[in-house]
Amino acid sequence: TPEFDWKPETIGIIDSSFFWGYLVTQIPGGFLAARYPANRWSPLWKNSTVFKSVCEYLKCLIQLKIPADCEIRSVIRFLNAKVVKVAEIHRQISEAYDGNIMSEGMVRKWVRAYKDGRTVVHHEERSGRPSVITEDLVQKVDEKVRKNRRFTISSFSNDFLQPSRSVLYGIVTRHLNYRKLCSL
Repeated sequence: TPEFDWKPETIGIIDSSFFWGYLVTQIPGGFLAARYPANRWSPLWKNSTVFKSVCEYLKCLIQLKIPADCEIRSVIRFLNAKVVKVAEIHRQISEAYDGNIMSEGMVRKWVRAYKDGRTVVHHEERSGRPSVITEDLVQKVDEKVRKNRRFTISSFSNDFLQPSRSVLYGIVTRHLNYRKLCSL
């Protein structure tokens, strides 16, 4: 085939594997269908559908009882504005939201954030871990590139000890838009 460099024997084995796979599953399936016809199982399928519907309904009820994170943070922000102590905020939240909804340490963290001027109760949008690529690092790499156009990522990794080679490669290709690199 044009995609793989397979010998005809290998292609034959793969094709026959599909055939044997179908054969091995179809024959026992036919015997089981003859022995246990579908009309015997229909009450079971009906009951399982009802059971699944009940489970979905219960799941919705449970989710209604669990408050959103921003709701709890709003309560923390409100009580913090009323100059309530952290331990008391935690006690009131635990009492209102059934126990272990948030640890006292997390309440303390959010109180500290609101005292430092945070006003938003929602998560800050970011994907994954924070980036190690800063504007300062990009500028330093750009200066190095302009000094020596025949650079290598290996030579940069000797000059910049903290970021890894993959981070340096990302700076050079994505941030500085250099496409051709020295391979030495």
